[in-house]
Amino acid sequence: MKKRKNTNHKPQGLAKRYKTGFIKRMDKRVVAYKTLTKLYREIIQDRGGESELSRIQLCLIEEYCFMFCLLKNLQYKVLKHPKKMEAYIGRFVQMVNASNGLAKTIGLERRAKKVLSLKAYAKDKE
Repeated sequence: MKKRKNTNHKPQGLAKRYKTGFIKRMDKRVVAYKTLTKLYREIIQDRGGESELSRIQLCLIEEYCFMFCLLKNLQYKVLKHPKKMEAYIGRFVQMVNASNGLAKTIGLERRAKKVLSLKAYAKDKE
Protein backbone atom coordinates (compact mmCIF):
# COMPACT_ATOMS: atom_id res chain seq x y z
CA MET A 1 0.00 0.00 0.00
CA LYS A 2 1.30 3.41 -0.99
CA LYS A 3 1.74 6.00 1.74
CA ARG A 4 0.03 9.26 1.13
CA LYS A 5 2.23 12.31 1.37
CA ASN A 6 1.02 15.24 3.41
CA THR A 7 1.01 17.96 0.83
CA ASN A 8 -0.45 21.40 0.96
CA HIS A 9 -1.74 22.69 -2.34
CA LYS A 10 -1.99 26.30 -1.21
CA PRO A 11 0.93 28.60 -2.03
CA GLN A 12 3.38 28.68 0.89
CA GLY A 13 4.97 31.98 -0.05
CA LEU A 14 4.81 34.76 -2.54
CA ALA A 15 4.06 33.74 -6.12
CA LYS A 16 6.47 34.68 -8.91
CA ARG A 17 3.75 36.59 -10.76
CA TYR A 18 0.91 38.72 -9.51
CA LYS A 19 -2.59 37.31 -9.85
CA THR A 20 -5.68 39.08 -8.50
CA GLY A 21 -6.91 37.48 -5.29
CA PHE A 22 -3.57 35.84 -4.52
CA ILE A 23 -3.74 36.74 -0.81
CA LYS A 24 -6.95 34.74 -0.34
CA ARG A 25 -5.38 31.68 -1.98
CA MET A 26 -2.28 31.67 0.25
CA ASP A 27 -1.69 29.27 3.12
CA LYS A 28 -2.89 31.24 6.15
CA ARG A 29 -0.26 29.71 8.45
CA VAL A 30 2.80 31.25 6.78
CA VAL A 31 4.42 34.53 7.78
CA ALA A 32 4.06 36.00 4.28
CA TYR A 33 0.26 35.68 4.51
CA LYS A 34 0.15 37.40 7.89
CA THR A 35 2.42 40.22 6.69
CA LEU A 36 0.41 40.75 3.50
CA THR A 37 -2.99 40.75 5.17
CA LYS A 38 -1.80 43.18 7.86
CA LEU A 39 -0.43 45.58 5.23
CA TYR A 40 -3.56 45.19 3.07
CA ARG A 41 -5.89 45.95 5.99
CA GLU A 42 -3.80 48.93 7.14
CA ILE A 43 -3.83 50.54 3.69
CA ILE A 44 -7.59 50.01 3.35
CA GLN A 45 -8.07 51.54 6.80
CA ASP A 46 -5.90 54.53 5.82
CA ARG A 47 -8.03 55.09 2.72
CA GLY A 48 -11.28 55.29 4.70
CA GLY A 49 -12.36 51.66 4.79
CA GLU A 50 -13.37 49.10 2.20
CA SER A 51 -16.78 50.71 1.63
CA GLU A 52 -15.04 53.90 0.43
CA LEU A 53 -12.92 52.14 -2.20
CA SER A 54 -13.77 50.92 -5.67
CA ARG A 55 -12.98 47.40 -6.84
CA ILE A 56 -10.12 48.79 -8.94
CA GLN A 57 -8.61 50.54 -5.92
CA LEU A 58 -8.81 47.30 -3.91
CA CYS A 59 -6.99 45.46 -6.72
CA LEU A 60 -4.33 48.17 -6.82
CA ILE A 61 -3.85 47.88 -3.06
CA GLU A 62 -3.43 44.12 -3.38
CA GLU A 63 -0.92 44.63 -6.20
CA TYR A 64 0.97 47.16 -4.07
CA CYS A 65 1.19 44.64 -1.22
CA PHE A 66 2.59 42.06 -3.65
CA MET A 67 5.17 44.56 -4.91
CA PHE A 68 6.06 45.53 -1.33
CA CYS A 69 6.83 41.90 -0.44
CA LEU A 70 8.86 41.42 -3.62
CA LEU A 71 10.92 44.45 -2.66
CA LYS A 72 11.49 43.08 0.84
CA ASN A 73 12.59 39.72 -0.62
CA LEU A 74 15.01 41.48 -2.97
CA GLN A 75 16.41 43.58 -0.11
CA TYR A 76 16.98 40.37 1.84
CA LYS A 77 18.84 38.83 -1.13
CA VAL A 78 21.08 41.89 -1.42
CA LEU A 79 21.87 41.77 2.30
CA LYS A 80 22.55 38.05 2.15
CA HIS A 81 24.74 38.28 -0.99
CA PRO A 82 26.23 41.79 -1.15
CA LYS A 83 28.57 40.78 -3.99
CA LYS A 84 25.54 40.19 -6.24
CA MET A 85 24.11 43.66 -5.59
CA GLU A 86 24.88 44.85 -9.12
CA ALA A 87 22.80 42.01 -10.53
CA TYR A 88 19.80 43.03 -8.42
CA ILE A 89 20.02 46.83 -8.61
CA GLY A 90 18.20 47.24 -11.96
CA ARG A 91 15.30 45.07 -10.85
CA PHE A 92 15.21 46.85 -7.51
CA VAL A 93 14.95 50.31 -9.10
CA GLN A 94 12.16 49.13 -11.42
CA MET A 95 10.20 47.70 -8.49
CA VAL A 96 10.65 50.85 -6.41
CA ASN A 97 9.38 52.99 -9.29
CA ALA A 98 6.42 50.67 -9.89
CA SER A 99 5.46 50.58 -6.20
CA ASN A 100 5.77 54.38 -5.96
CA GLY A 101 3.44 54.72 -8.95
CA LEU A 102 0.92 52.36 -7.36
CA ALA A 103 1.15 54.22 -4.05
CA LYS A 104 0.45 57.56 -5.75
CA THR A 105 -2.49 56.06 -7.64
CA ILE A 106 -3.94 54.55 -4.45
CA GLY A 107 -3.29 57.75 -2.51
CA LEU A 108 -0.62 58.70 -0.04
CA GLU A 109 -2.71 60.60 2.50
CA ARG A 110 -5.04 59.18 5.10
CA ARG A 111 -8.74 59.61 4.58
CA ALA A 112 -11.20 59.57 7.44
CA LYS A 113 -14.02 57.09 7.32
CA LYS A 114 -17.37 58.78 6.71
CA VAL A 115 -19.45 58.87 9.88
CA LEU A 116 -23.18 59.48 9.85
CA SER A 117 -24.67 62.15 12.05
CA LEU A 118 -26.72 60.92 14.98
CA LYS A 119 -29.97 61.85 13.20
CA ALA A 120 -28.95 60.02 10.02
CA TYR A 121 -27.85 56.98 12.05
CA ALA A 122 -31.16 56.88 13.97
CA LYS A 123 -33.15 57.30 10.76
CA ASP A 124 -31.13 54.52 9.15
CA LYS A 125 -31.93 52.16 12.04
CA GLU A 126 -35.71 52.70 11.75
